Amino acid sequence: MVNSKITPLRTVCWVTKSLEFYSAHQLCLRLAARTCENPREPATGRENLQERKLTIVMPSDVNEPSHAEVLRAADAIVAAFATTDAKAYFAAFAPDATFIFHPENNRLDSRAEYEKTWNSWIADGWSVADCVSSDRLVQTFPGGAVFSHTVDTTVTTREGTESYRERESIIFRHLGDGKLLAIHEHLSTVPDAASADAEPKVAEVVAQ
Repeated sequence: MVNSKITPLRTVCWVTKSLEFYSAHQLCLRLAARTCENPREPATGRENLQERKLTIVMPSDVNEPSHAEVLRAADAIVAAFATTDAKAYFAAFAPDATFIFHPENNRLDSRAEYEKTWNSWIADGWSVADCVSSDRLVQTFPGGAVFSHTVDTTVTTREGTESYRERESIIFRHLGDGKLLAIHEHLSTVPDAASADAEPKVAEVVAQ
């Protein structure tokens, strides 16, 4: 039964207010849901979220160096080492470069650590008399290169002169404009040929 006290005008007003409340309620629910999905995203439409996709900016040093550039950088390091030129030698390495040398007990985690070790060698009467690079291999990639070679070194110490053959790998970072900076150096021993020939081969060991 319809209440006779409710006039058509009051009915219209009540319906209008109900619709306004419903619209406001739905808007609040939508805003709350959007905030939960992405609390940092402003409530201005889902299209904004798509427009703000992450853009990956490639570094500026992705150009691949040439073989000549790598050899030039490696030759500079070898030449500086051969003359015990510490200033020129360490200028070729990045401050955060790392070094692994087989005679050292620990890895050197920065250029400063290597310089400290270098200075201790100098204090003990160490210096380089000669350094010859051979069997060189250059591997380039976007942003840098790997240089590996065999190095014959002669050093002078308080005990006299010492010569030895080692293998070395240097990793370069390409700075652009033909400039390369070394970020890692790894020095290892070379198996003695006479000792290698004297060792029995795997097949011979199995046969025994």
